[in-house]
Amino acid sequence: MRPSATGRAATESIIVEIPLTVTIEERFGSIQLVATTPGGVQRDATFLYASSDADLDGLQLTTVGGSAASASFEKEAGLYDVSQSAPEGWRLDEISCSGDTDDGSVIMLSDGRVLIDLDPNEAITCTFSNTRDEDAVRLATQRAINNFMIRRADRILAAAPDLSQRLRERETDTPGRFSAHIEGGRKALSLATSLSGIRNHVQAAQPQMPGTADLHDQDRHRLDVWMRADFSALSDDRDGGDVSSDFGLLQIGADWTLGDSALVGVMVQRDWMDDRSGEIAESAGALRGARVEGEGWMAGPYMVWSLADAPGSICWRCGASHRTLSIRLAFMKMSSTRTG
Repeated sequence: MRPSATGRAATESIIVEIPLTVTIEERFGSIQLVATTPGGVQRDATFLYASSDADLDGLQLTTVGGSAASASFEKEAGLYDVSQSAPEGWRLDEISCSGDTDDGSVIMLSDGRVLIDLDPNEAITCTFSNTRDEDAVRLATQRAINNFMIRRADRILAAAPDLSQRLRERETDTPGRFSAHIEGGRKALSLATSLSGIRNHVQAAQPQMPGTADLHDQDRHRLDVWMRADFSALSDDRDGGDVSSDFGLLQIGADWTLGDSALVGVMVQRDWMDDRSGEIAESAGALRGARVEGEGWMAGPYMVWSLADAPGSICWRCGASHRTLSIRLAFMKMSSTRTG
């Protein structure tokens, strides 16, 4: 007969008791990314991150007041490759990681990349410190100055007086000329007058009476004084460039006839220009675009003589000029003075 289950259990006993301890090793840590900018006049920006990890890949951080931080991601211990892409006009200045107890992370600043060595229980924060790209600022400055100088030179040449016509203009009976042209964002104004024109106009309006002094006495009126003023403005944002420019030029001269076919004179010229462009400074982080202001003057003598066997005349002019240039780009102001 087989013993019952109750009887068998009564006969069992513990012979050896072995203590057992189970330890569960921690396998996780955390990673957080931080982007910084100097803030202030250099403003904030958005930075993009790439990684083999799904949570970190495609992450965007937009700084506010010079700083932005991601959430803290809990990750299994291992290596995590993270790289940052800076927007145009910015460069990565420094990468630093805190919380890496064994300093196992590898920073590759030239590549904008860090290989994070995450160990169990570590809370690593990697900070990407960014600043404005000096090369972009320098390039924007050079482009703004170059464009300004070209446009200014073109406008000065376009407004230059035709001194070869000074002999002929002494015969005009028009006291002055004024013209204005306004079309869209373009404006052009011009004003010219001369002492001889006023004198001839008065003579034409009041015919010479017998016995009165001759208003056209050549010995008395060899001297002539003339003036010309020009102003032009341009505003154009059709292509999103937000370009505007104002230019003014004032010329005053005086000359003395040497007979009927020659004269000598001296003239003074004053010009100023204000040039603004939003597009050219966008990459440099301009708050209001690039603004270049310049003013200058020129003075010197001139001589005109008419050729006996030709319908035209020859003009010779020389002088000295002085220019002052000021440029504002976002967070800087530069001034330069040139004399030539």
